[in-house]
Amino acid sequence: ADKKRGKLFAKLIKQVEVAARQGGGDLDANPTLRTMYQKARDSSVPLDTIE
Repeated sequence: ADKKRGKLFAKLIKQVEVAARQGGGDLDANPTLRTMYQKARDSSVPLDTIE
């Protein structure tokens, strides 16, 4: 279970990083980043890990 969760966290973090690189780090100006950020939060990824 922890291994699956870690894998999911890594995938979500990667998606957040890619979205931030492509559209900038502003959640208001980058809808893709906002979506990936929300998915990460919904999956209980810690805030300090996302940022």
